[in-house]
Amino acid sequence: GNIVWYLGGNIAEEGVGKDPAKLVEEARALLKQILPWFTLPELEWTTHNVNRAEPKQSGFARPDSAYVSSHNNLHIAWPTKLALSPDLADKVIEALAKQNVQKTAHPEQHILPLAQLAEPLWDRAFNK
Repeated sequence: GNIVWYLGGNIAEEGVGKDPAKLVEEARALLKQILPWFTLPELEWTTHNVNRAEPKQSGFARPDSAYVSSHNNLHIAWPTKLALSPDLADKVIEALAKQNVQKTAHPEQHILPLAQLAEPLWDRAFNK
């Protein structure tokens, strides 16, 4: 397979609604700026839109931790960004422990068919 660099952060935040060609140009310039010693090989570039969803924060600040809100036996969980997934796992485990949820086997689960894997985003983006 191909190596994929997925750029996020500020360029993604400020790139919302920009022309894809303009955004690619800015991404190239950014990589040259932050990696001046590195010569980029010939690359394929593409962009895609993501609808960002986050829990509401006071003052509309960006969340700095994962979000879990528990209501009886329902747990609404959001890592808010992939880097916070371990924090999310810790918070879900803590929420389940507070409800004294114990690990149990579910043998009936094995009769269900395996879920199919979705096509990776980059395959969809490059095969437009």
